[in-house]
Amino acid sequence: RELAGGDDVRVVELAAIDRDEEVLATVAQVADVVIDAVRPTRTLQAVARLDALIVLDNCEHVADGVVALLDRISAVPGARLRVLATSQVRLGAAGEVVMVVEPLDVASAVDLFIERAQATRRSWHPSAGELDRVRALVEHLDRLPLAVEMAAARLGSMTFDELEVAIVDSDRLLQVTHRAPARRHRTLASLVDWSTELLDHEQRRTLEECSVFAGAASAADFAAVVRPDRPDTMSASLAALAERSLLVVDLEGPTARYRMLQTIRLVSAQRLDARGDADVIRQRHARFVQEMVSEIDDGLRCADELVARRRLADALPEVRAAQRWGAEHDPALASRLGVALHIAAYGTLWNEPSIWARELLAQAPDAGAVELLGAMLVAGGAAANDGALDTAVRLLMPVLEATDDPRWRGIALEILSDVALYDGRLDDALSLTDELLALGERTGDHHMRAIATVNGAMASAFSGRPAEALRRLGAADHSGASVSDRAWLAYAGAEAWLSDGDAASALQAVDDALAGARSVGNLFVESVSLQLAASALARSGQTHDSLATYLECLGGYLRHGNLVHAVTTLRSLVELFTMLGDDETAALIAGATGRDELRPTYGAEAERLASTVADSERRLGADRFERELDLVDAVQRAADAIEGHLQRRSE
Repeated sequence: RELAGGDDVRVVELAAIDRDEEVLATVAQVADVVIDAVRPTRTLQAVARLDALIVLDNCEHVADGVVALLDRISAVPGARLRVLATSQVRLGAAGEVVMVVEPLDVASAVDLFIERAQATRRSWHPSAGELDRVRALVEHLDRLPLAVEMAAARLGSMTFDELEVAIVDSDRLLQVTHRAPARRHRTLASLVDWSTELLDHEQRRTLEECSVFAGAASAADFAAVVRPDRPDTMSASLAALAERSLLVVDLEGPTARYRMLQTIRLVSAQRLDARGDADVIRQRHARFVQEMVSEIDDGLRCADELVARRRLADALPEVRAAQRWGAEHDPALASRLGVALHIAAYGTLWNEPSIWARELLAQAPDAGAVELLGAMLVAGGAAANDGALDTAVRLLMPVLEATDDPRWRGIALEILSDVALYDGRLDDALSLTDELLALGERTGDHHMRAIATVNGAMASAFSGRPAEALRRLGAADHSGASVSDRAWLAYAGAEAWLSDGDAASALQAVDDALAGARSVGNLFVESVSLQLAASALARSGQTHDSLATYLECLGGYLRHGNLVHAVTTLRSLVELFTMLGDDETAALIAGATGRDELRPTYGAEAERLASTVADSERRLGADRFERELDLVDAVQRAADAIEGHLQRRSE
């Protein structure tokens, strides 16, 4: 039985991707599922077991990738995911139920044509005889709304007689509107192609160059890439294209945002490629995106975090497009882009940037090349989270030695201090956080100062000096810090209070951390805070509440596919299950989390775990410790056991 929260609905827009292999990553990111690049089956299982409805919009150009994903999902035992897909073509997936969205009826198509035509030329009114010709014309366009709109918009530059001849009598258009199996798509494609030919030279160039944008953007965004020398003319050009139905405009926000439908973008991109200067435009787009992401990174480091996260969510199609181009044509740019995404990815457990970084390093002839230091930095952070601590240090130390960039050095110091904490080298952690704090003070970086305080406090708490940890936390002014960083500070306070034996104060601090994390969607802080809350409740004797919190924590791991952090929780549960007299579950979980490749334990936690395991082994026998149990199964086994204990307590 799956633990994911039910009845969740997520919309996944696929129009902005153009590769089948990107479908799973895009779905996972929208659904807050961690991508496991080494064990992709885990990602698939986490997605398949979501108790949710996923809407896959605009599937036709990546239909093979969608079908492959749906077939694999349906084969996962216990799969609960429901999928609603929109596509111009039938997908042919197993179990597919097709609901055909019919074209407009004739009367509605005629009304739409007249309304759109009169918006373009107010003086045009069809005579009684012309109405029959309009009916024939919309029939020729298969009564597709977009095709009807685009055709009517042409009355701004030609008479109705000329339009009729161009659409009905043109040999080229007749070739693609006859009843071919994919006639609707072909009708649109041919009409787009024809419509772009009717634009003047400047308008056609603008449309072609705007096709480098994968999603919606403002006039200022388009101008920065397409018309940097004349940005003041961009709004008028985009409005003219929107009037011809070649762009869709969204006027709901503070500024108008324009986007291309997939068919129009594909035709325009083909024309851009045929010109021979496509890479010049795509390079400008990639550089624009890299600068934009750097600005977003600035916002994530201060009180503007929520605005920055929303901006990044809107910009993700552009980020993916820029990264794809950079990986092929400008690895240094792609490497820098990944570094600017570090904070955004770290807090939300979004690990596409780390996958991109590893791919960059894999394709590079020299992994130590200066242009790929950014990729080494991002890959090092991913290795630290995976528990591959030696690999993390090997990747990060050359970056720290080679770069003078304060932000890059700050990220390296942050991750290395994390590694030192994970590895139990607490004096090294304090030394690294002192250096990070000094760098943050010198540069005025709120994030560096906050994380230095957090890691320094936790190093003090873990080394048995909770008073020093609380002093560190209380001495610093973090009024300008981001919500996520303030949540981390609250979490560090909870660790210190718990180390000092004050479970009540720890729980209050955890509540503050959880509230902050949830307000900005920081899944990382939420995850570790829930685990700490469960531990604090257990130590204060509130066993029932502790079990319920652990259950919520485990459900989150399954929901998000976050198995790296599940290891710590499972190890904590070994002791709790032993206290409850459930040596069988304790043995299974201890075995599953005791493998050498998993993140090690240290200090008091390691001593308690070793003692608990030894006691269980004496009672059960060492042969009962199943070390090959998969982590997913271990999490599910622990969750089932907790539910059983809670049920028995309620009876």
